Amino acid sequence: MMANVTIRRSTKEDVSGVRDALDSVARERKFLAMLEAPTLESVEGFVTQPNVVQVVAVEGDLVVGWADVQRMDSVGFEHRGFLGMGIVSTHRRRGLGNRLLTEVTTLARNFGVARLELEVFLSNQAAVSLYQRHGFRLEGQLTRGRIIDGIVDDILVMSRWIGEEP
Repeated sequence: MMANVTIRRSTKEDVSGVRDALDSVARERKFLAMLEAPTLESVEGFVTQPNVVQVVAVEGDLVVGWADVQRMDSVGFEHRGFLGMGIVSTHRRRGLGNRLLTEVTTLARNFGVARLELEVFLSNQAAVSLYQRHGFRLEGQLTRGRIIDGIVDDILVMSRWIGEEP
């Protein structure tokens, strides 16, 4: 089944599928900072920003995962990019996270990003392990950074240098 999943740069035609995948993961209430996807217009606005690169995992016509990096625009901070990613529940633990992260890292580097940053819930150990395998290091921890449905979770702040040394 996974042999049929393609990782590629997203296009404007993927926006609806990205929104659906984002909504599916958000409604699980445990992996993302949002509980439902924003409007289709908001997702399109994000994906089409000139400072965003995004890849999607597509099976047939269905978007089953995404990874994006939003580069900062402020002077002195343009080398930094914030990583976001997700995979729908039916396609997890099959190597897609690794493939998405590898591809978006390459695109981000080519886009001028030298430092990738992210936040991840401590309870999401699969994601924490993925990021560690890709060279991300812990920079901080927001103790009790999220409380939802009575569940307390810490937020890990991680980063990785992907550019040439200054």
